[in-house]
Amino acid sequence: MGGVVLGIGIALTRLVVRWTHRRHPEGVAPLVPGAIVIFSFATLLLALPFIASLFSVDTEAETLPLREALLINVAAHLAALIFALIAMRSARLSVRELGYRPSLGPPSVLLALATYVAVMPLFFGVTLWDAGLRRLFDIPLEAQAAVTEIAANSGVRSDWILLLCVGIVIPFLEEALFRGLFLGFLLRVSNPWLAIALNAFLFAMTHDAGLAPVFLLGLAMGWLYWRTGSLLAPWLFHMLHNSSVVFFILTTGDVGHAPS
Repeated sequence: MGGVVLGIGIALTRLVVRWTHRRHPEGVAPLVPGAIVIFSFATLLLALPFIASLFSVDTEAETLPLREALLINVAAHLAALIFALIAMRSARLSVRELGYRPSLGPPSVLLALATYVAVMPLFFGVTLWDAGLRRLFDIPLEAQAAVTEIAANSGVRSDWILLLCVGIVIPFLEEALFRGLFLGFLLRVSNPWLAIALNAFLFAMTHDAGLAPVFLLGLAMGWLYWRTGSLLAPWLFHMLHNSSVVFFILTTGDVGHAPS
């Protein structure tokens, strides 16, 4: 079923591209990159259960083994990025026209580090506030499944490939998709702060952790992308956060308040 829906998405994108090229033969209408962004996000959401079914993984289970969960996560983000690249090629778009602004340099690195240090007290405050509200209204506390399993499973804590995937690979793929593709497009068509907030909300909705703390991280990484015009800064921020969570668990054995 998932494959059928993805095929429909690709076909609809191609129809949008052909229609807009007829109406705008000398340039690309905003509808084309917009359609690519929407269908890319749909691909991400649909690919998760579809890929899980390919590997016979029960997504209804309370917890998934971390290796399977990461494999599904990586494959779903790659599917969305590949879909976006195929759609861009069909529409004859460059990555810059879709919102990517590749630039590197020391200022991005320094700003990412400074922003992480500045945001962490606020992040922990929001996390405690979120936990307090959940206790008040008798809502179960949430910690991201990967974080919980790293804390509970000594075998996972000794698997450095999995830990590097959590700390480096997942942040890179998520930033390429959420900041590079989604936010890059939103910044072209709307107010920067509205674009950053919407992007942070979409980012938080795809994580199985507290909505408010992850939303705050999304705001920080979105601001870094807008401020620097580079994926390097939000990727470093994201990588530093995930790696800090892993290091905290490795040294204390406690989940703490650190959704990644």
